[in-house]
Amino acid sequence: MVSELQQRKFTKLFSMYDANNNGVLAKDDFEKIIQKIAELRGWKQGSTEYNTLFDKYIFYWQHIRDAADKNRDDTVTLEEWFAYHEKLLSAKDSYEEQVGTLAALVYDVFDADNDGQLNIKEFEEVFLVYNIPRVFVPYIFSRLDLNGDGLLSKQEVLQLLYEFHFSDDPEAPGNLLFGPY
Repeated sequence: MVSELQQRKFTKLFSMYDANNNGVLAKDDFEKIIQKIAELRGWKQGSTEYNTLFDKYIFYWQHIRDAADKNRDDTVTLEEWFAYHEKLLSAKDSYEEQVGTLAALVYDVFDADNDGQLNIKEFEEVFLVYNIPRVFVPYIFSRLDLNGDGLLSKQEVLQLLYEFHFSDDPEAPGNLLFGPY
């Protein structure tokens, strides 16, 4: 069973994907996220960049749906989301594959200068796309930048994602990865 702190963090993550705020995750939520990213990047529908983005996000949605949608209604409820995460956290190989894929997707989309790291401006764009108040970015970024170099490497983000998913320490920096919960 996921802990109370994990439930709060996973609820926050759920709300980020629930782009239309209707209390369930569905394909149209991911399509809205795709549209926001495309607008941010200036990628037009039908362009190679847009099509790649679309394919990756819809693939991610399909994975979540297939793994979490127990009643096969093409939506994922918060309860199904919790059960999905409980199962994900109990299988180390599956967790590493899913989180690695997610981290790669984040860097593909938000690492605008393709240097393999996120600077504070690129990190702020994550918050913009997922409707997280950007006022928190400077504080959060400084807590997440584990080596103090002003950048978030993929390795740092993977470590922070691990803390986000597994830590029951309310002070763990990874808990802030997606803003306040």
